[in-house]
Amino acid sequence: MREKFFHFEIEEREIKEKIQESLPLMQERLREVINEIKEKEDLPLNDEGRIEMESFAEVEGFSEKMIEKDLKDVYRKGIFHLVKSAIEEIEIKESLEKKGIFKEKHFKRFEKLYQRYLEFKERREFLRQKEIEGEIVNFALERLKKLMTEEEIKRLLKEEKLKTLGEKFEMLKTIILNEVLPENFICVRTSLFDDYFHGVDNLILEKEERGDLVCVMDVTTEFSQEKVEKIKKILKKGGAKIDYGIGKEKEGLVLKKQKHLPLFIFFCKKEEIEEAILDLFSPESSLSEEEKRKVYLDFKNKFLESLSKQIESFKEFPLPSQLERKIQSFIEIMAQLKKI
Repeated sequence: MREKFFHFEIEEREIKEKIQESLPLMQERLREVINEIKEKEDLPLNDEGRIEMESFAEVEGFSEKMIEKDLKDVYRKGIFHLVKSAIEEIEIKESLEKKGIFKEKHFKRFEKLYQRYLEFKERREFLRQKEIEGEIVNFALERLKKLMTEEEIKRLLKEEKLKTLGEKFEMLKTIILNEVLPENFICVRTSLFDDYFHGVDNLILEKEERGDLVCVMDVTTEFSQEKVEKIKKILKKGGAKIDYGIGKEKEGLVLKKQKHLPLFIFFCKKEEIEEAILDLFSPESSLSEEEKRKVYLDFKNKFLESLSKQIESFKEFPLPSQLERKIQSFIEIMAQLKKI
């Protein structure tokens, strides 16, 4: 068994149950963190720490029609991820079956379509891949609409998403980074649109000296060379972009689109995430506040080490000057953070 911070001699399924039991305390702490940010900064963040898309209606370059379309795309992508999660994680499949939402015949169809989706992805036939994704979503919606309203479907998407380790990792990271970063930094989660369509989960903003986004992140529990190559490709083209972003102007923090952003992957092993969640938020955790602080700092150090290695790898290929300046600025910031 793992020893460092792991205090529960339990099987894998029981671990997942304990993680779910830890969720209310983690959600409560995330809400506290987000409320602390909102008290200091006038930012449209929901209880999950995500930037709210609806608040951009009056922002230059946006319109209600555009936002409505993006929200529809997010809704459909959420349906696809629900099906994908059910195929990949037995607990979600069992949950949906228990609720009577999908039956075995539906999952057989989903699995067949998803296999074709993966085959087209492997062959880089992106148009066909998108077509199959549309088939999966339409088939799922045909069933869902017979059972519930759109608002009920949205609640279901949120409930089932909370059961995934990836969602818990994003929550955990947002809590910890806001805990260990200096007060002039904030870390928030991106809108679901930027998460789904630009591959960016979190953004870190330095509010004072530089007064702008210093980097954006994609978090993952499974290392993938394909993802690394995708990140390099984005950087070579000038960096990441986010549509529903935050920036600094003379009047303070404002809502705005952002581009030419340093993009990093934060990889953390499944076991490490589980240990941190249970140590920090399980009702059964026996750690003192000092020991919990060590969990926070270990997590921060792992985060900085991960980013340092990626920055070193960026030297292997030329970067656009605007992006290179931002990465250099971030290197200076990291040097400060390592001293904390």
